[in-house]
Amino acid sequence: MKLSTRNHQAGFTMVELLIVVVIIGILSVIGLNNFISSQLKARDSQRKSDLATLSKALEMYFNDKNQYPDDTNGEISDIDWGDTNGFTDSAITNGAVYLPKMPKDPSQNKYFYELIDASTYRLCTLLENTKDREAVEAGYSNTDCRGGTIECNYCISSSNITVTP
Repeated sequence: MKLSTRNHQAGFTMVELLIVVVIIGILSVIGLNNFISSQLKARDSQRKSDLATLSKALEMYFNDKNQYPDDTNGEISDIDWGDTNGFTDSAITNGAVYLPKMPKDPSQNKYFYELIDASTYRLCTLLENTKDREAVEAGYSNTDCRGGTIECNYCISSSNITVTP
């Protein structure tokens, strides 16, 4: 009696290949979501750090001048966000440099500076991560963090006031 022999070719079936492709797709989506989320949190961290640094520079300015600098359209007067000339005061005899380079938002948003009176200010930004526990859902009134369309959702202020939305 003769046994029939089959020709078996080594390889994968279409179902096996489909399963592998689906698994790789799912893992890619999960990885991409985590990557985008970490980038978003990193930009928000940069924003908070920039405002904290600028706040310290404003306090040094206040120590020298006994007042905070004026504001113009959400900026410190005569200084643009991202200005490489920084935050200086040539009127002081020693030419104090409070910040060598002005910070600039890492995306298309803007920072916002407001002089409330000679001894109080607030600095604001728009955090992308709306789940950040320090982000205010409703936004801060009379702030402009994206070209007149969106109010800022994170603010810090001079130590003598508490900022409220």
